[in-house]
Amino acid sequence: MALDFSRLSPEELLAAESAVLAMRSLMEAVRTVPHGHGMECVESVLHDKGREHLRRILQSAVASHDGA
Repeated sequence: MALDFSRLSPEELLAAESAVLAMRSLMEAVRTVPHGHGMECVESVLHDKGREHLRRILQSAVASHDGA
């Protein structure tokens, strides 16, 4: 099922953009990691960028509702 980006809310677009940036960080890590350190490096990037992604979408969700 493909997303119709023209129908996404601003919060959904922010989440999608954040996910793409996290994925780009992972792909860069995979390209540059020394042999034998792949999982260690990718997990480190995922912990960093994944948490950042989750923080962004959580902030966006909370900010979209008055009183949250």
